[in-house]
Order: sequence, then structure tokens, then C-alpha cells
Amino acid sequence: DMKAVNVRVMDVRGISPLWLEGAFNLVEGDLPDERMWDVFAVKYVFTDWQELPVASEIIATGEDRYGAVNLHQLSNPRPFALLAYRYAVADDESAYALLRDPAFDPRSTVILARDPGIPMRVDPPAAAMITQFAPEAIRIHAETAQPAILSLALPHYPGWYATIDGQPAEIERAYGGLSALVLPEGDHTIQLIYNPLSYRVGAFLSLFTWLGVGILGLILLVRSLRT
Repeated sequence: DMKAVNVRVMDVRGISPLWLEGAFNLVEGDLPDERMWDVFAVKYVFTDWQELPVASEIIATGEDRYGAVNLHQLSNPRPFALLAYRYAVADDESAYALLRDPAFDPRSTVILARDPGIPMRVDPPAAAMITQFAPEAIRIHAETAQPAILSLALPHYPGWYATIDGQPAEIERAYGGLSALVLPEGDHTIQLIYNPLSYRVGAFLSLFTWLGVGILGLILLVRSLRT
């Protein structure tokens, strides 16, 4: 059996029964596996298959209750953060249709929900550098000589906020369920923070509750001293 180790690798299917609609359509829809793996920047595939439809290497084997399983490492995985210079504008359904087209290259052309307002270039896509990667905080360094689309293998979900060089930036919807940012030319630091409204409301309610408990305790103490 494979030994259990903590490798800090994200699972595109997760462990929750709850799904975001866009992510569900990309992962559980009718996209070819290799196309889904590409837009989600998958590096490892755990399956009973002996061979994948893309170049890969079996780096570990084992068994589960269903039989033999293999851990494949993809030979050319897409980077989590990718600078691209071409885009297509499409709604979610049209984005899924484009992704199903074998002739479409999702690395060189990012599908966006709205026009980013920058000129398209013939420059090949290039990886951006991840300098911090945590469940609720991601920092990226990107340098580009032309305005570019920073495509991220991150679900488009309320609660994520982005800054470019400390200035707030809009997170665009890409591929019908993932995220992207429009970058001006130059050398940039991009910060993504997950800070949903529910967190802030919960923190406020907790603070209010503790203040109430403190005030009530003070009133009881004063009454006790008077008595």
C-alpha cells in the first residue's frame, strides 16, 4: 500500500459535497479529462489507469479497496499562474463549448467573461512566479513587457480580493469558473486574500458578544461591591 504522506497537493474534487457551479461544470462536466487537468493546472493524477491521454510518468503505485492504483506525474503541467497575451470573450456556456474544441489552446488564449480592454499579442504564454501559497493567501510576482492576462487555476468565488502593487484589482471570471487578472506592463506583485463577508460579520458578532459579556460582568461586579 502507498504510505500516507502530507504533500500539500490540492485536490480538484475536494472532500465537500458542496460544489461551485463553475468548478462543477469544469470538473464533472463533459470536458475531456486532459482539458480539465490543464485549466486546473493539475500536476498529479491518482487513478487505476496504466496510461493517461497526455504525457506522464508513474511515480508511485499501490492498492486501495478497489484494486491497483497509480500516481501519475504529468510531464508538462500548466503553471498555476500563467501570463497570456490572447483572449476570447464568452459567457460560461460558450466557454465550455470552446474548451471542448480540440483545436482550442486554453494556455495561449484565456476565455474571459468580459472584454479586458487590452490589445492582443502573439507572445507565447509564460509562467508567473508564486512567492507565497497558502489556503487563504497567495502572492505572485509577474513581469511583462506588454499588458497581459494573468490566468489563475483558482475558482472564481466571492470572498477573494486582489491587489496589484498594493492597489485593489478586479478579479475576472475565466473559463466559466476560474479567475484571472488584467496586468499592465511592468514588474508587479499580486496579492490574493480570501476574506469573505461572513468572516467579517462573524468577527464583529464575536467582538460585540465579548463586549456585552464584559459590560455585564462589570455591572455584576459593581452591584456585588455595593452590596
